[in-house]
Amino acid sequence: MKDTSPPPSPRAPRALLPYLVAGGVLVVAVAVAALNRRAAPYVLLCGAGFALALFFVTRSQGRARHKEREALAALRASESRFRTVVEQSPVSMQIFAPDGRTVRVNSAWEELWGVTLEQLGGYNILEDPQLEEKGIAPFIRRAFRGEATHVPAILYDPEETIPGMTRHEDPRRWVQAVIYPVKDEQGNVREVVLMHEDITERRRAEEALRRSEERYRAVIEQASDAILISDLEGRYTEVNPSACRLLGYECEELLGLSITDVLDPEDAPRLEALKARLLDGGTEVSEWRLVRKDRSRVSVEVSTKILPDGRWQAIIRDITERKRLEDELRARAEELSEANRLKDEFLATLSHELRTPLTAILGWAHMLRGRQLDAETQARAIEAVERNAAAQTALINDLLDVSRIITGKLRLDVEPLELGPVIEAAADSLRPAAEARGVTLEVRAGPHVGRVSGDADRLGQVVWNLLSNAVKFTPRGGRVEVSLEARAGHAEVAVSDTGCGIAPEFLPQVFDRFRQADGRITREHGGLGLGLSIARHLIELHGGTISASSPGEGLGATFRFRLPLLQVRNDEGDADDDSATRDPRPAMLSGLRVVVVDDDEDSRAVVSAVLERAGASVSTASSADEALGLIGASRPDVLVADIGMPGVDGYELMRRVRALGPARGGGTPAAALTAYARPEDRALALAAGYQLHLAKPIAPAELLQAVANLAGRQQEGAKG
Repeated sequence: MKDTSPPPSPRAPRALLPYLVAGGVLVVAVAVAALNRRAAPYVLLCGAGFALALFFVTRSQGRARHKEREALAALRASESRFRTVVEQSPVSMQIFAPDGRTVRVNSAWEELWGVTLEQLGGYNILEDPQLEEKGIAPFIRRAFRGEATHVPAILYDPEETIPGMTRHEDPRRWVQAVIYPVKDEQGNVREVVLMHEDITERRRAEEALRRSEERYRAVIEQASDAILISDLEGRYTEVNPSACRLLGYECEELLGLSITDVLDPEDAPRLEALKARLLDGGTEVSEWRLVRKDRSRVSVEVSTKILPDGRWQAIIRDITERKRLEDELRARAEELSEANRLKDEFLATLSHELRTPLTAILGWAHMLRGRQLDAETQARAIEAVERNAAAQTALINDLLDVSRIITGKLRLDVEPLELGPVIEAAADSLRPAAEARGVTLEVRAGPHVGRVSGDADRLGQVVWNLLSNAVKFTPRGGRVEVSLEARAGHAEVAVSDTGCGIAPEFLPQVFDRFRQADGRITREHGGLGLGLSIARHLIELHGGTISASSPGEGLGATFRFRLPLLQVRNDEGDADDDSATRDPRPAMLSGLRVVVVDDDEDSRAVVSAVLERAGASVSTASSADEALGLIGASRPDVLVADIGMPGVDGYELMRRVRALGPARGGGTPAAALTAYARPEDRALALAAGYQLHLAKPIAPAELLQAVANLAGRQQEGAKG
């Protein structure tokens, strides 16, 4: 048979060695025993024992060497596998000898730093100054002492440690690492392994995110619009300073409040509909009302959207001012529309009021021209022509007065006067009309009321307008009463009637131009609706006030105007002399240089005369340009200027004076002496730069005292 046993292993002769050795020893023992028969048993026994012992020793040594060879082969295979793992690992690995020198690196490490093992040369990690500087060296030394540890993330620059070594353009890398020792069987550190994780991109992304968040936060913090972010339950989690200022809360107070805490309850029902629309995506822009901490309301425009994390973001802009302007524009548009309506209504009324008397005038004139009227009819025709011509004259005079008032050209001839005779004259002129209508007209004037400074004709016009209206709107059998009395330093005139009264809603508009309670073409009473408006302006030009009151329609009405009484300055206290018009201190303005500006020659003359009598040196100008020249040339102590002047008015004059600067007279104390006497006119004058606003007409003593005060002078009697 063909021997099919496997060929002997190369290790077979070594396996037979113990048997051969033992057999050889036994043969030698037999041979010795044959030479000495007496000792043969002992020799054989010893030989056998020695051969047996030698057999076991030899076999044991063979097995030990065999295991050692197997262990060495396994170690070599393990090291080979370890080197393969290290080399092929995607993680950067650097292996150090116990003294800190690098003994091995893998491809990932070389790719990370752009350096080869050969380039490291004598680099020792335990002596790296960059690691010392960045606080990493203690972690490295801990591993070399036998303790595995995590190394915190750092930005490492190999170019700083060994310049010119790396092939990367920017070799800096953010890394975090794990370092651990490899020990032998005795526990001694044989190698130290450092494994890097490149987190550069992550750190760059984190840095970019941080900067983005900083920019976002800066935009949020510095935004003029309020920005609020609320969680899913509607509570604010982020707010910016503008939101806190808008709502009047400290930011800490606002955080934690909910949307409903700051939303006007009237707008709350709209919130659910807004949520439903936002869930469909997109941004919703709408107007809301919010409630501040002090419970005041603010109108806002809100841009709302849902963020990716489910939170709500609201960008809020305060539109209170815009809404106010819109309301003002809307109100202004309504006013303009109403003014346009009133204009059309007025023009229709004017046409009617002018054509009606013209019809009578032209008709009677045509008939008179025919000379076919008897004496009685002819007299009636002439009376009708005169009456209608007078009515037309009155209408035209009212229109001219309104025009003068609007343009500031209405002038007053002012003098001290008693109101009693003025009232009596107006009442006497209207008695025939009152008697014809069956209306009782009564005048009650208190004794010694005192004098006022005013224009008798214009004040008579005011009283006539009020009495004429009262008679016109009082039915037959009614009563009209006019009274005069002194109240708190003022003369008060009241005209009351038992007529049709004034509706409460019309009462605030009763003094407006072209306003009539009944503007229909079927109205019972004629007129243009100008009389009360003219009366108001005339009283205000006199420095007084006028008002109207009525319990309601059908209950009559009362009109009152008040004018300041002149202060009488004489030793006997006689109210009938002219001491109110004289200067009590003729030389109180001695040496003062005063510039008087007024386009009305008579006004300039009277003001100059009053000031010159008090010792002032007066220069006059009829225009703003002329006044500016005088101020620059004479450097006056006081400027007294009119407001309503052609070309450049008194407001612009004062602005130009103040623009001159102190060295050229720009600081000259100034008073506005004007027929514009409303509170808003005073505010405009002071805003333009005047220190005083004096209403025409003005008593001489009051004018002198005002100029003296502006110049820093006082009457001796006023000094302590």
